[in-house]
Amino acid sequence: MILIFTFLANVKTGQIYSDNVTLCVVDLNKTELATDEDKKYGIDKWAKLFKAKTWEAVKMLAEEDVYINEASKTIYELCADFEVKKRCWEREEFEDYAERLAESEARLAESEAKLAESEARLAESEARLAQKDTVLEQAEKYRKWALAHGYKED
Repeated sequence: MILIFTFLANVKTGQIYSDNVTLCVVDLNKTELATDEDKKYGIDKWAKLFKAKTWEAVKMLAEEDVYINEASKTIYELCADFEVKKRCWEREEFEDYAERLAESEARLAESEAKLAESEARLAESEARLAQKDTVLEQAEKYRKWALAHGYKED
């Protein structure tokens, strides 16, 4: 299906700006509705080019028409450029990811070091507490011994 507009106009006022403009719109999903005139001008082939999903299909169309051949070369170059840009973008993304990962690993290492330091301090505190508990237990034994032997508490 092809829509053809042969003038440029203001849709609100209807004023025609120019009749030197031709705008054609091809519905790529309706190529089977191409008229004989559409086929005469190769519009159906161009629609197939833009609808092609593989490079093999594009190459087959390019063999039939010199203009489609040139267009397919340009499309290939643009896509190749896009692939290069895509690879560059992916590399930048990877480098950003690697940098963020390195920063995260550094923060993790710092946190682990702080945790180890805190655990060491906790172990020291627990050891001192255990010593105090031992001293208190001994003091309680002496207190009980003293009471059992007639000594009075103050």
